Amino acid sequence: TVVQVRKSKYPVTPHDEAMALGEEATGKDTKGIFHFNPGIEQKTVPDYNPYTIRRCRDCDIAKGHLELAYVPDNEVCAACRFLRTCSEQHRTEAFFDYKKEKINEVERITENYDNLDTGVLYQTKKSFKRAIGHAWNIVEAEMYADINSHISELQFIRISPLGEGKDLNDPADVANLQKKRDRGVSHYNIYKLTIAGEIWEVKTEVYRGRAEAIYHLKMK
Repeated sequence: TVVQVRKSKYPVTPHDEAMALGEEATGKDTKGIFHFNPGIEQKTVPDYNPYTIRRCRDCDIAKGHLELAYVPDNEVCAACRFLRTCSEQHRTEAFFDYKKEKINEVERITENYDNLDTGVLYQTKKSFKRAIGHAWNIVEAEMYADINSHISELQFIRISPLGEGKDLNDPADVANLQKKRDRGVSHYNIYKLTIAGEIWEVKTEVYRGRAEAIYHLKMK
């Protein structure tokens, strides 16, 4: 490669050639990525770079102005949403407070849906409390709070018999199954829900074979 070095009364040195090559390579660096000075900027990478998105430089989460765990999904980027799935969330007081808030907002409902195996969805404060108690992180908790708006999108997969996956030789499991029978649980139904390319497994608890309530959610 022939490098054009500006004319000078001084001889061209290897340093001059190296600088010229650098100017040629970064001449189209309109974002200033390769002209970035970490020492002056006090940052490892510039605000706009190949490793983040343009909006990150204006993100209140990145600047520490918002609590990451409780920002709605439509206000965070994919990386932030992934971080929100941290399993440590279920131990925080803020997470418990969030679930309590959602439980207090619950209203009793009984609605008909042709795509449900029983055809009927019911919800009480107790059934919702049992369900959201399974949430391990804020993403799951938010889905429990929003699942009723997606019931018509559920695709029936199969019936899950009462006791499936339980150890019937374990006294704790046996006692748990008896509690379920006592409150009228006959079996569970498994559904699939696809939202924005993400697949969720939705498990409903069937009451006396006549109606079902949301019981457990997990992202596949």
